[in-house]
Amino acid sequence: MNKLVDLLVNTLLDLKLIDEEKKENYQYAVEFFIIKVLGILVISTIGILTKKYLETIVFYGAFSTLRAYTNGYHSKAYKLCLLESAIVYVLICTIISKIAIQFLNILHLISMFAMLIIYVLSPVNTEEICLSDDEVKEHQLIIKYILILYCIILFFFINFKVKHEVVAFFEIAIILDMLLVLIGKMIVYKKVRGKK
Repeated sequence: MNKLVDLLVNTLLDLKLIDEEKKENYQYAVEFFIIKVLGILVISTIGILTKKYLETIVFYGAFSTLRAYTNGYHSKAYKLCLLESAIVYVLICTIISKIAIQFLNILHLISMFAMLIIYVLSPVNTEEICLSDDEVKEHQLIIKYILILYCIILFFFINFKVKHEVVAFFEIAIILDMLLVLIGKMIVYKKVRGKK
């Protein structure tokens, strides 16, 4: 992938569309964009193959919106992240969602608990993404609004008899984010504790 990123950025340089001193910034931006597109393609493909179209849109929308502000565990490499994401989403589509639908009322409680944990522990400052104090406050406020919106959406889903699979995927997205927040907090705690 580095070759593709270099080719694209060097082409932009050759066309004089970007400045040489900002080359690293553009390399990062192009790489980030490619990873995001690949992630969406992988998750969408899994959704199509498992015939979970609407569920995939709901899951990805809920998860990526929340994840953008909560932070938490991140893989050490993009390829590993893509692989882990694909494996987790296949599990969600094939096994976890079927179990969750059978215990939807329990899933409602778990997702509410997950939102509480996310509210209390987020955002997580990690080595990969370290936020300033002002950014932490800004993210906390945005997370609060997202969680309020998610409570309203969940209330709507439950009371207007939205398809159980859609509700389950929405709640699984919240629970997955909580798990990544918890893992991220544990990693940070372990590193801080190891330095003492």
